[in-house]
Amino acid sequence: MPIAEIAAMREIAIEFINGLRKAGNAIDRRQIESALRAFKQIYFFDDRTKLILKEVSNGDAPSKEKIEEFYKNFQSTEQSVRFSLESIRRFAEDQKTELPVRIYNKLRSLSDGKWNIRLETDHLFQEMLAQIDTDVVQERSARLLSAISELNRVIEEIDDELRQRGKG
Repeated sequence: MPIAEIAAMREIAIEFINGLRKAGNAIDRRQIESALRAFKQIYFFDDRTKLILKEVSNGDAPSKEKIEEFYKNFQSTEQSVRFSLESIRRFAEDQKTELPVRIYNKLRSLSDGKWNIRLETDHLFQEMLAQIDTDVVQERSARLLSAISELNRVIEEIDDELRQRGKG
């Protein structure tokens, strides 16, 4: 899923949530808790990567040391993000018989969208460290922030619905 298509992820959340509602009580509480942990892990928090992307998209020029620090922290989460994305895919797989195949496919697309954003962010960090044209980096940072915001909105909606289902 290219970054340009990330805006369509809201539809994923809506359809997934509607599918969960139709599934009734068939979803195990442990599965919900596992999915909640996975969605939390793939969320972009304000004090991490988003922070430096905001600075760059606003035209600020963070020091090379700051970029290196954020990039190192970003890279340190790769394994846990991979594991979480796999957990989301397993959750989708477990619900496949309860959810329409279209929704199952869209949940898998959400996972792919997160990974594509992550790859784009990694490339952007490399460009910042190589001191590539600041206008290009600034524009790409703004596009990534937009994609991240949409991804986060989708995760928040799914998280809210899963928490409601976990209470029942």
